[in-house]
Amino acid sequence: MMRYAEILLDYAEAENEAEDTNTAREKAIAQLNRIRRRAGITTDLLAADYNQATLRERIRKERRVELCLENNRWYDLRRWKDVENTPEMIGDDYGMNSEGTTNETFFKRTVYQTRVWKRCYYWMPVFIDEYEKNPNLVQTPFWLE
Repeated sequence: MMRYAEILLDYAEAENEAEDTNTAREKAIAQLNRIRRRAGITTDLLAADYNQATLRERIRKERRVELCLENNRWYDLRRWKDVENTPEMIGDDYGMNSEGTTNETFFKRTVYQTRVWKRCYYWMPVFIDEYEKNPNLVQTPFWLE
């Protein structure tokens, strides 16, 4: 099941990425404006205010807001190959100290997880069993580094 807004966002992204022309940007912005009007936002975006790169960022921000809590963000970041540039996806993750026995020790900010992301994680590796079946296979990018 897909929401109508997700289809419009996909269409806007495809139009923007297909060509770097004013016509493509106008088509993409028309889709963003449809979504904004449905949400009650009366000010329209204008194609003259954007180039391909800035419109790409605008579309990504619109996706982040419109599809919030719908389990799309992780897949978008992987598709854009932008996980390592997203602060919430790498580094230390903090929470409460679950081993604390008093309020003071329990509510102490504690690192509970350190997230690591490598470029090779964008693709699944080719397993050795598959190499044995077909010696012409090559490993997916960055897994041999």
